Amino acid sequence: MRHMKKIAVASIVSFSISSFALYSYAQENQTSNIFSDKEGNQSYNAVNEYYSIEKSSQGLVEHKQLLNLRNEKLKKNKVSEIETTITFSKPLTYEEVQTFIKKHKIDPKQLIARSIKDSERITTAFAANSSEKDVNDTIKSLTSTSDTSFIGFIDMKGKINYDSLDALTLDSNSFMVDTSGDDYLTNAKKGVYAHSLSWFLEDLSKNETISGYQSITK
Repeated sequence: MRHMKKIAVASIVSFSISSFALYSYAQENQTSNIFSDKEGNQSYNAVNEYYSIEKSSQGLVEHKQLLNLRNEKLKKNKVSEIETTITFSKPLTYEEVQTFIKKHKIDPKQLIARSIKDSERITTAFAANSSEKDVNDTIKSLTSTSDTSFIGFIDMKGKINYDSLDALTLDSNSFMVDTSGDDYLTNAKKGVYAHSLSWFLEDLSKNETISGYQSITK
């Protein structure tokens, strides 16, 4: 069984950033998202995989099919403590996220929330053990000006066991359950979390209706 380190209460970080800037930042910092296998060969690049998805509803369908195959492998081999990135199908409240975590026995690592100021998207990253007071204080600070609205939590990262995968994938609050960076799949010395599809979905849903996803940008 792999052991976990407790995340320090720490950090609540907010930033607003364009899709292009997000890509540039990710490219500059992608060493944390690339892992080599035990022989030293590059085995998984979270940034490249994210940008390889075709920007269409069909591209999402094909990517989901790929992830389902990976999840089946993890279930078949009864893998525990799987690095998992979950993109929600709609923004959730803090209470809904906590219920979701308990329901699927997730060991949370990071929660991501969305606010909007005019048409600009603001991303806030919460440490997994941030208290409800921490969250409420941050929301209050973010919305202290009349032109900023808190939308809700849009994705999260955490560890799950194989026997949670089916229910988690079928949950109406889950749009995508991505385990691609887990070390069992990559054969790397340690795992990494895949990028969520929140920005991808927000951009795509401006022009397309995405089955199973509630757009926040229309």
